[in-house]
Amino acid sequence: MGKTIMILVIAATFVAGMFLSIDSNMWVKAVPFVGVDSEQKISDTAGDFTGTLDGIGFGRSVASIGDLDDDGIEDLAVGAPNDSVDGAGRGAVWILFMGTDGKVDGFQKISDTAGDFTGILDNIDNFGRSVASIDLDNDGIKELAVGAEGDDDGGTGSEGAVWILFMGTDGKVDGFQKISDTAGDFTGELDQLDRFGTSVAAIGDLDDDGIEDLAVGAPFDADGGASTGAVWILFMGTDGKVDGFQKISDTAGDFGQLDIGDQFGRSVAGIGDLDNDGIEDLAVGAPFDDDGGTSTGAVWILFMGTDGKVDGFQKISDTAGDFAGALDNNDNFGNSVAAIGDLDNDGIEDLVVGANLDDDGADNRGAVWIIFMNIFPSTEPGPPDQPGPPDQPGPPPGIPGPP
Repeated sequence: MGKTIMILVIAATFVAGMFLSIDSNMWVKAVPFVGVDSEQKISDTAGDFTGTLDGIGFGRSVASIGDLDDDGIEDLAVGAPNDSVDGAGRGAVWILFMGTDGKVDGFQKISDTAGDFTGILDNIDNFGRSVASIDLDNDGIKELAVGAEGDDDGGTGSEGAVWILFMGTDGKVDGFQKISDTAGDFTGELDQLDRFGTSVAAIGDLDDDGIEDLAVGAPFDADGGASTGAVWILFMGTDGKVDGFQKISDTAGDFGQLDIGDQFGRSVAGIGDLDNDGIEDLAVGAPFDDDGGTSTGAVWILFMGTDGKVDGFQKISDTAGDFAGALDNNDNFGNSVAAIGDLDNDGIEDLVVGANLDDDGADNRGAVWIIFMNIFPSTEPGPPDQPGPPDQPGPPPGIPGPP
């Protein structure tokens, strides 16, 4: 049986018992109270979804892909990276044509043998580990960027890859381009177990050439030490190939603030232009950061330059960024991150951050933090992190990482 995803219909209203948020100037503001009006589950047995799920992990990644079939309703792409119908852990992506009730009106699977996708997937590629929509060719149909963190192009295991899928309105693949250590005109150096493609996000047109660009996480990259992690900025061409790139890591991209085992790049999101300089900024998760404890986790806000390097940054963790929430050992704050729009109507994009091993209620039940943002970029590092014992490197190829 596969895992599930939930479709939530959200209502935001001001109520007498309002949330209060203290920003970094220490003034108090009212923000909307958010509640659930209704919900619809989509799974192997719910939501009018009749696709056959195999292996675990349906819903490991999810992205809105625009109105693919032009029926006026936004559709979804859902990753199932451990799908094993065509071979152990080869992975799949499901295109879900949605109804207004949150149920599935139709679907199309994309895998090694489905959806007119003729790219070659191998066992344990984990195609679908991440997914993001991106508009490269301005044809009115969103392309998909799909991470395959276990791909072994150029080495012996888990260097990683990203597939660019040019989509048809029927949810099948009209064309594709692989980006890896040996494909897609990408000449960056990927090493064994980097897991390039663990996360992927569209980040707007960073270099102002009229083509949307990508950020790709490689959380086990070893710049500066084992599993410090990295994010690659890919300047894209309309053909899905890479016109240029910039690495951001402990030793590259004008950054350099990471410790061994942080797994920077485990998650990544474009978060709009926070500092109003006309350039899209990034949020990058480092869930094994040790600020305030062991693997409490952190999120880095990166104020970007048009060259893909970091012009400024702000860390958010148990001890940084005016974050007063309580993070405990092994919470893994930053395991996921996404922009959620301007929730409190202050003109600044807000964030949602996953802490998938938070212990509220019971061990490892997980939590989500809503982060109301302010703008105070700085290129000056704060006090140095106190490293705990080195985190264990990621799992060997073929063994999924933490859920």
